[in-house]
Amino acid sequence: MERRDFIKALSASLVVFQTPLLAMDLKTSKPIKTQPSKLVWVMLRGAMDSLNTVVPAFAPHLLKQRPKLASSIKDQLLPLDNGYGFHPALVNLHQWYKCKQLTPIVAVSSGYKERSHFDGQDYLESGLPKIDHDSGWLARAITQRNVNAIALARSTPLSLRNTPQANTWYPSRLKDADSDVYQLLLSMYADDKLLLADFSSLFYLDKT
Repeated sequence: MERRDFIKALSASLVVFQTPLLAMDLKTSKPIKTQPSKLVWVMLRGAMDSLNTVVPAFAPHLLKQRPKLASSIKDQLLPLDNGYGFHPALVNLHQWYKCKQLTPIVAVSSGYKERSHFDGQDYLESGLPKIDHDSGWLARAITQRNVNAIALARSTPLSLRNTPQANTWYPSRLKDADSDVYQLLLSMYADDKLLLADFSSLFYLDKT
């Protein structure tokens, strides 16, 4: 999937974890007894033109400083509050906004003040004043709340490092093995009961 298509559809997520503490009673600060909610945190690893995503259409210098970019979409913006507008390609996000399921937050930044794009990402995922590459803010959060998380990634992202309650999953691009391969592997493990049992259980799960 192209990154542009990903942003338009926002159909995949980086981290999902389930916690009953997302729904709180504002008066008592206690969890509301509802079904556990799921928190989805999406990390877009790459550059994004924020002024062309959540567009400050009210800004008098926008057209002057960005004549080509701004003029090409100014009449097609998807309206938000306070004079802002979504880029016309972000139809899904705009629908979530209208349903009060999404709130854009503009003009904010982390405490990282240097120029490294990668260090800036690590700062965000670590969530500490000094970057710790072995401790992520989501990992600390799910450990404290005793819930589980899954990352849609090939390896554990920094945000979920240092907790046994996080797993990763990513779709394989490899072709499914045919039955002959499974039979050959079964024959290899035939003399080891423990490995044979483990492989057989995985084979069963893969086919269900």
